[in-house]
Amino acid sequence: MEPLSIVIVDDEPEIANLMRLMLLREAPHLDIRLLKSGQECLEYLKDHAVDCILSDYQMPCVSGMELLKSLREQGNDVPFIFITGQGSEEIARNAFKNGANDYFTKDIGFAHFARIMNSIGQAIRQRKAEAAKRGELISRQAAEETLRESEAMFRDLSEEALVGVYLIQEEKFVYLNRKAAEILGRAREDLLSAEDIFETIHPEDRDIVRETIRKRLEGLFKVADYQFRIMRPDGGISFVEVLGSSTAYKGRPAIIGTIIDITERKQAEEKLIGERDRVKKIFDIVPSIMLVIAPDGTVARINRRGCEVLGYTKEEIIGRNWFDNFIPENIREEIRDIFRKIMTGDTALPDNHQNFVLTKSGEERLINWYNSVFQDEKKGGFFTLSSGEDITEKKKVERQKEDFYAMFTHDIRSSLTAILGYAELLISKPQRPEINEMLAAICTSGNRLSALLENCMTISKTEAGKLATQSSPCNVAEVLRKSYEGMEIEMKEKELRFDVELGSDVPTSFVMDQKLIVRAVSNLLQNSINYTRKGGSIVLKAFSASETGQNFLVIAVADTGIGIPAEELGNIFEKYYRSGRAAGIRGTGLGLAIVKAVAEAHRGRVEVESEPEKGSVFRLYIPAIPAV
Repeated sequence: MEPLSIVIVDDEPEIANLMRLMLLREAPHLDIRLLKSGQECLEYLKDHAVDCILSDYQMPCVSGMELLKSLREQGNDVPFIFITGQGSEEIARNAFKNGANDYFTKDIGFAHFARIMNSIGQAIRQRKAEAAKRGELISRQAAEETLRESEAMFRDLSEEALVGVYLIQEEKFVYLNRKAAEILGRAREDLLSAEDIFETIHPEDRDIVRETIRKRLEGLFKVADYQFRIMRPDGGISFVEVLGSSTAYKGRPAIIGTIIDITERKQAEEKLIGERDRVKKIFDIVPSIMLVIAPDGTVARINRRGCEVLGYTKEEIIGRNWFDNFIPENIREEIRDIFRKIMTGDTALPDNHQNFVLTKSGEERLINWYNSVFQDEKKGGFFTLSSGEDITEKKKVERQKEDFYAMFTHDIRSSLTAILGYAELLISKPQRPEINEMLAAICTSGNRLSALLENCMTISKTEAGKLATQSSPCNVAEVLRKSYEGMEIEMKEKELRFDVELGSDVPTSFVMDQKLIVRAVSNLLQNSINYTRKGGSIVLKAFSASETGQNFLVIAVADTGIGIPAEELGNIFEKYYRSGRAAGIRGTGLGLAIVKAVAEAHRGRVEVESEPEKGSVFRLYIPAIPAV
């Protein structure tokens, strides 16, 4: 049997070649010619006979519709099938009106091209049958031979198909390819000898299949694409999708179509639905507020906790504008403007922020929000998803704690000031040596207690994110002096040599937070005093440095202490960290953490160089802002 000659007419070579490859996958023996235009096809047909034409609809010069009309006007009844990207009912009606045999949209699925092959075979058989009726064949025997060849060709094509192919007449299988029998899970002989097709179909789906077949045979619609369940011999259930159309076989109505197994796809869909339902349940029962705001500012979803905080039911919230109804008036436009900028891409959505919401009773509650943005392809546009925690009571407790600490530290500072002041007054007057010694101890302990109190308050502010600088012009020499003020007695007790060096290149005055810088340098000095053995030395110096165009004031503290092992250098600035070598040495593990926090608050940094048993050098880099 000669291979079928197929012409594909398409002005897009890549698409045409893809169609050729997909058709050859279904039927490797096809002879396929690719032509780029309707005019080229008309010229080709002058010298060549073809079995079927597959044509695009929209092409330059001579369109697919003009090509079809020209052929039919010439009396050429070659089967003509449109395969186009411009799918519409109007185009389809126009195509069939002008003599097209079938109409498909462009798709790359294997099942789609199997259907196209079925349509090609059906169109060719119909043409030959009609030619026989018109007396164009020599004899009935020749017509029957042609029909047999056509059927053989159809069987050859369908047997190699990757989808099931079937032919049904009077509710019985007339033909099935190997793939169809495999999908139905029965031997082909058993299916062909069955009383009807319905014993393979799930009982609950038989009526819809029977009704669909009836409507096609009665001409109510030509093609049906639908899904149903089949019963396998082992009792299992599979899901299939069929695409069938009405035809004629041996002069009687029949249904021809394709069948594919979609069980795995169905299972995946059911799993996805289950996951979606679980997410919905989790969304509703989580203890945090969960809120979804649509692009137009209305509430798309809210969970149970959100309703509890706002005091409304879901029905009273969903669909209402979030900003107009649930944000206090004094911040409404500010929050709405931020949302508007996020939706238009003018600003990024903050990962975390706090704002008040307005409840049904008129109360304002402070919510800490965590936000994200997602795109809903079905509904269109970007939505915000926020989880919120009602921190109203927490903030009240925090304010109470802050008030308590403020009062507590005020009272302690007042007491310490009195103690140290009276001690200094006594020291300034002649006293017996043992009295002076006791007064010095009082001053040393008082200064340590004062430093410890300041450290605790500073670290508390750091943890709360409230460590802010209050910069002003400061005298650098004064900063250095205040840093070691009160430490001379302790240095003297340990017989430490202490030197202060102020570089000549350092301007007299810089803009910085003097209190915080003094606190940081004092901590570095206290650290050196603690870890330097009796008779050692400490140097405090300030100098200028420049890096990549940035000027810095550098305050360094160098000592001859016990040093820090290399493996511990990465941890020493962490809060509460204490080296294993610090046993018996006083300290809280807060001092160096505060130094780091103060440096970062000034947009600077702190560095350390150290070698065990040789000492350490700490350098505090503060961006230099000379006072005007």
